[in-house]
Amino acid sequence: MIMCIMYNTLNTRQLLKILVVAIGSFGLILGASGVGAATDYTFPEPDVSAYANGDNTIEPGETGDINLRVENSGESVINNGNDISDLESAAAVYDVKPGNAEAVKIRIRNDGGTFIDEIEHFDIKSGIINVGQISPGTSAGGDLTIEADESIDAGVYEIPVEIEYTYVSILENSINEHTIDRDTETVQDTIQVRVEQTGNLELTNSVTTGLYDGSEGTVTVGLRNSGNEVINDATLHMKDSQNIRSTTNDVDVGTLRPGEQSEATFQATASDVDGTGNYTVGFELQYEGSNGNTGLTDTEHTAVRIQDGPDQQVTAVESEMYVDSIGRVTVQITNTGQSQMKEARLNLQPQEPFSPVSSSGWVGTLNPGETTTSTFKLDVSDRAVAQSYPLDFVVEYYDGHDNRIVSEVLTAEADVGAEKTFAVQNGQQISVGSTDTVEYTITNTGDSEITDATVRLNSNTPFETDDDTTFAGSIDPDESKTVQFKLSVEDSATIDKTYSLDTTIKYKNEYGDTVTTDTVSAPITVTESEGLPVIPLIGGIAAITALVTALVLYRIR
Repeated sequence: MIMCIMYNTLNTRQLLKILVVAIGSFGLILGASGVGAATDYTFPEPDVSAYANGDNTIEPGETGDINLRVENSGESVINNGNDISDLESAAAVYDVKPGNAEAVKIRIRNDGGTFIDEIEHFDIKSGIINVGQISPGTSAGGDLTIEADESIDAGVYEIPVEIEYTYVSILENSINEHTIDRDTETVQDTIQVRVEQTGNLELTNSVTTGLYDGSEGTVTVGLRNSGNEVINDATLHMKDSQNIRSTTNDVDVGTLRPGEQSEATFQATASDVDGTGNYTVGFELQYEGSNGNTGLTDTEHTAVRIQDGPDQQVTAVESEMYVDSIGRVTVQITNTGQSQMKEARLNLQPQEPFSPVSSSGWVGTLNPGETTTSTFKLDVSDRAVAQSYPLDFVVEYYDGHDNRIVSEVLTAEADVGAEKTFAVQNGQQISVGSTDTVEYTITNTGDSEITDATVRLNSNTPFETDDDTTFAGSIDPDESKTVQFKLSVEDSATIDKTYSLDTTIKYKNEYGDTVTTDTVSAPITVTESEGLPVIPLIGGIAAITALVTALVLYRIR
């Protein structure tokens, strides 16, 4: 009869739900009150309290986060004498958890937006902290953001908090229905916040000198004690970064009162720098506080500027070099960077077709924008051709801390002229056994002027000369000059034979160096002697004289 009534008054879904509840709770109901009786389960009330977790310290004038937590110290037990397993079974059926604090909220302000209690020296930045559910024996919470006044004294302060939560107080269960009663509670509590006076580092500026990629320079930083405590025996430490490394130990800045400023200078090196610009470097201050304890500030960062270092440009401004001769090139070097080059030297790198006679040129100290020149002497190979060749240089110099630095390879284009050559015309003749003056026409067949030229005739057997050098002066390209030499030929020379004498020209280049050309052949032909031989004629005259003298003496007798 009961089941019929229930079936008529309830739809199928409601009937299934009641059956599930009835089956799940049937044993509990029979054991507690008998068939059809209602059972009330009274749930324990949560026991909540607030506390500051971890570091609860804040500095005057600073804003910090305090980790505020709520702990539920309640228990999961019933107070109507039933076994805990009964409660757990019923709670599982109706999805309620005994002793849980639910929908937990923490707030420093009430709904009206005013403080629950007067809080001097603090400004609460957080609103309501929604925590959620807290089971017995556990805790949960969130961060409370709070700002302390600059004028606050050191000490421990109580911050009032309000905890609001709900919980299941009663579960009423009967054969036909169940009822869950929830209560909302508000708990007033406090947390402790500790205010400590401390020194604090503030970086005001930074200035660098001579700090560029690969160099050692200085970094000077301005600093200020922005805390509220006098700091003593303070030392500033520069932390190494990816591009900047300190070569100085910690710098002593002494005693700094609140608001007092100072500065510290570090020697530092820069490396692997992408380019000129600001690079972040960290600093921290270690000190002794008023209570005698050692303090260390948080790391503060500032921008440290790395400058453009010395940069160089080289140009060949004068070139007097010819194939197969020793010449010179004058190179102009300019400091196109932003830093000084100290005790600089320009070094020529060996390379074909040159053999450096002098490979290093003194430059001296070059400030940004300054220019100077250096001259190098080179032997140009006979394998060279008349064209422009690159000459490679490196600059060696010192930075402001006497660290040696070598530049990248710099290139200057220098011209090499064609070899200076000459030709000899007008082949000469000379009679066998005679001494005579011979003339040759010397023509400059090169592309440039020959200056202070001296033509030399190199004789060998059967020729001999006591005057083998003739001054020819300047000879322009394609110009010819006649030169003379006094030459003797032996009787043993072959008549009608053309011999070859060697001629060279020595001249001065634009730098005053003496240059000797290649040897050129000067032809000369030996001919038969003209007229009586001098020696036989003299002998005949002597014989005739002797004969005449003899006849005269005979007649006198």
